[in-house]
Amino acid sequence: RRLLIIERFDLRPDCAYLGCEDFCVLNGVRPHGRYDGSYELLARRIGQFVSPQQQRAALEQLFLMLALSCAVENGDAHLKNFAVVYEHATATVSLAPAYDMVSTTPYVPRDVLALTLAGSKEFPNRPGILAFGRQSCGLTAARVTELLDRIDSGVRKASAQIRRYIKQHPDFRRAGEHLLATFDRGLSRLKTPK
Repeated sequence: RRLLIIERFDLRPDCAYLGCEDFCVLNGVRPHGRYDGSYELLARRIGQFVSPQQQRAALEQLFLMLALSCAVENGDAHLKNFAVVYEHATATVSLAPAYDMVSTTPYVPRDVLALTLAGSKEFPNRPGILAFGRQSCGLTAARVTELLDRIDSGVRKASAQIRRYIKQHPDFRRAGEHLLATFDRGLSRLKTPK
């Protein structure tokens, strides 16, 4: 637990840098404005800055990134944590992969979303995230359900890994239990209402 290895998404295989612009830049705001805006605005900016042939995939990816942020209670999914990448000025522009994805509520218990969603910074329930997927990302209800099932499955796998890690490292129990409670709370919010 002394080393964090991160794969760079802004490097080509030959180690040349890709162009990378975060959504602060694309919105024309300085870094201190990274918490100003909405996830709906991110979806609109994708329509403006991502290449047409990449937009559908980018909107689906945005939905997944936001849904995962809600599932793990990431209150730090702000404008600088979304970006576009491209090889050169006239190349295809796509949405960068998810990065800086953290659970913030174990450290800031009353944390909320970094940007607004439907005018609120509260973590949304299933109808709220479904509405975002349908209205802002242009996804079908069936596709939103499939993607939410993927999020549920992935977070449950991570929870199982955390439980195993707690058994191997008892000193991690307190932190691990906070994470597990966070994931349970986030997933229960995104479940189908009974």
